[in-house]
Amino acid sequence: MLVLRLRARLLLSYAVVTALLVAAFSQMAVGLMHTHEVVASVGHEELAAFEREQRVYVAAWALELAVRRGVVACEQHEDSAASVHRAVASARQDLQTALGAGTEQLEAGFRASAQDYVQYALQLEQAGTCESMLSFPLRERRLHLDEVLTTVWSERTRDMRLAIQAKEDHARSIGSAALRSGGLFGLLGILAAGVLALSQARAVSNSVALLSTHARRIGQGDFSPLPPLRGPEELRALSLDLDRMRGRLAELDQLKSAFVASVSHDLRTPLARVREALSLLGDGSTGPLTTQQARVVKLAQAACEREIRMVTSVLDLSRVQSGQPLQRNAGASVEQIVQNVLQDLAFEADERKVQLVYEPAAKPVRAPMDTALVERALSNLVSNAISVSSAGKTVRISCELVGRKRPGAASSVPAVQLSVSDEGPGVPAHAREWIFRPFASLEVGGRRSTGLGLTIAREMITAHGGELSLAETSGPGATFIFWIPLEDPASPGARLDA
Repeated sequence: MLVLRLRARLLLSYAVVTALLVAAFSQMAVGLMHTHEVVASVGHEELAAFEREQRVYVAAWALELAVRRGVVACEQHEDSAASVHRAVASARQDLQTALGAGTEQLEAGFRASAQDYVQYALQLEQAGTCESMLSFPLRERRLHLDEVLTTVWSERTRDMRLAIQAKEDHARSIGSAALRSGGLFGLLGILAAGVLALSQARAVSNSVALLSTHARRIGQGDFSPLPPLRGPEELRALSLDLDRMRGRLAELDQLKSAFVASVSHDLRTPLARVREALSLLGDGSTGPLTTQQARVVKLAQAACEREIRMVTSVLDLSRVQSGQPLQRNAGASVEQIVQNVLQDLAFEADERKVQLVYEPAAKPVRAPMDTALVERALSNLVSNAISVSSAGKTVRISCELVGRKRPGAASSVPAVQLSVSDEGPGVPAHAREWIFRPFASLEVGGRRSTGLGLTIAREMITAHGGELSLAETSGPGATFIFWIPLEDPASPGARLDA
């Protein structure tokens, strides 16, 4: 249904453009038809009249030639009058025949001149002698008629040429007007097509891009409500469906978090008892242990402590995500937090023959923070670094004072920055985008983690107003960096850097 609606919307847009283009072509076609009519009128009217007048002029000129030949014949032979007058009569009849077909359609001056020629020929025929043909008055009249007919025909030819040129100009003006109007409609059609296409493309592409962003955000575990979508009705309906899906996923995520927190809470008590029992075994309260037995107990203690840290981290994550306030220690020592982590993970590092190196800041650093949360976040990062490092490698923890911007802030604030670097295989490029997602685990050395360590660490650091990220490195290994502001976001100005 959504596709059909979008298709109908696009077809409607194309229909408007098509109508404008059809109007443009129609206007051009009408103009061409008018041009053709004007050109045809030149052929049917002007040229037809010219042909009629040409026939009359040819007949009149033939009569003139007959008279001239008669004058020459009479001057040479006086007894040739009969043959001369027959020739004149024949030419006169031809002229009358030419005048008889559509005489009223001839130009008045031209028609009068031709009729004068007929009267002149009749006068010669009535006289019937060479003497009349050679008489001075008739010869003067013939010359006058010849001059008048030639002048009238020249003027008529000029007028005909001007009339044809005027109609040609009229035809060109009609054609130009048709081309201009057709071009205007065509340009309007193209502009309308561009505007409609741009509008539809922008509305659809912007809405689709926003929906893609929302879908990607949901895929990354952000289930916050979606803002209203402005765009085509069909995409707004799709956005509502996506928001309903987001709400359902948010409910499932809350159920999952509640389940994990519940299981973690139920596991913490038996794990504490196991730790207590292992402690009694380790300190010899239950009797002396052999060297091999003592080693096994230490391994069990390390594994138990690791599981207790994980369970505690999950419970702390649940507390942070539920919005409970942090238990900040205004003068928490960063140095002490790092030393606690190194001490807790010393046995694990020794077992894997990995060296832990700490590079402290130039001077002791104190910051308002929840010591337990920051310690567990750092412990997760260092534990991950140890697990991906082979024997003989080094895990390096460094501390320094920096200036950083809080998310959404315009200016930077003083902060303490801790980085954890390892010499392991590093994080593949394809995993950098999802490495911090819950339960997103990366297999290293045939082992796969739970996928919660980095998620828990990031949530704990973010709760302090800081940020945890994976740094870009050119060499082998990976470097995770997090920073925490030296000022309590709830109490600006409470700076503790010494």
